[in-house]
Amino acid sequence: MSALELYAIQALRLHGAEHMWAIQSLRSYIKLCPDQELINYINQIVNLDILRTLQEAGIRQPAYKTLVSRMNLLIKEQEEAKK
Repeated sequence: MSALELYAIQALRLHGAEHMWAIQSLRSYIKLCPDQELINYINQIVNLDILRTLQEAGIRQPAYKTLVSRMNLLIKEQEEAKK
């Protein structure tokens, strides 16, 4: 599990002002990460809620395209599993 994922999980579990603080910490971490590293981390995440939290925090291009693609893939997999 990557640090990116841990920051997102922390933000996901918190509410109110603590949630906003965790989102700000996640944004700071994202700013420090190189694009390719973000892309690699995003491609390893299998939890849709974590990806949504990353979207809330704001991911820059080109990692944002990877984030959206990954979210779409997980949504399709969930839909197929329901069938």
